[in-house]
Amino acid sequence: MQPGCGPNINSSLTFIHRACEKIFSNGDVYLGSFKGSIPHGKGKYTWSEGTVYEGDWEEGKMTGKGKIIWPSQATYEGDFSGGYLHGFGTFIGSDGSIYRGSWKMNSTWHWKEAIPKFRHL
Repeated sequence: MQPGCGPNINSSLTFIHRACEKIFSNGDVYLGSFKGSIPHGKGKYTWSEGTVYEGDWEEGKMTGKGKIIWPSQATYEGDFSGGYLHGFGTFIGSDGSIYRGSWKMNSTWHWKEAIPKFRHL
């Protein structure tokens, strides 16, 4: 186990989950639960350019409920799947404009402004 990581073993003993901080060589930081060596469970990922995601992780991908904040202060809160804005959620642009509705792989037909980009893990 890495220094500063605490074990969290589920009752079936099938998986060993631990809470830990991982700092990547590019400056990205992940703080949260791991399954093996990948993010799994609840966690917060901060990209080196300032984008922050906090929420659910599954097998190293943003999946479930979460919130992402871009450096422009635009935000999205809602459903994620496989690392994408996917499902139902609310996007608030840096200019205060709001889109609330369905998303499919980072896009919606109703939004005319580009969604800020972020790197996938």
